[in-house]
Amino acid sequence: MASVNFERTIIYTNHYRLNLNSGFGGWYFVPIPREYIGLSVPLSFNNLIGSGSNFFEADLGLRYTFLSERSNKDRFQYFPILNLGYRFQRPNGKGLLFRSFIGYSGLGIGVGKLF
Repeated sequence: MASVNFERTIIYTNHYRLNLNSGFGGWYFVPIPREYIGLSVPLSFNNLIGSGSNFFEADLGLRYTFLSERSNKDRFQYFPILNLGYRFQRPNGKGLLFRSFIGYSGLGIGVGKLF
């Protein structure tokens, strides 16, 4: 999966942040014996627990997909977003963002720019 996301903080305390995340990108899904590929629009709530630059991350939401099966059948489907992982971001909210996670979609890593 590759995507461009926008994330906005809605609740901010010393050790907790709740962010609303939305984006657009490609998505690849392989439930045996089929293979799907297509575009997706995720919408999720991203919970960050921690302090300083290090956070535990729990991402919960829904992904709307425009999938094409390799047999050329198109289908639109919703998939849950359920990811648990680690996030590094500076306390001032600027600079580099790094995240690694495991979830419903598998393993993932992400790198981003905060501004």
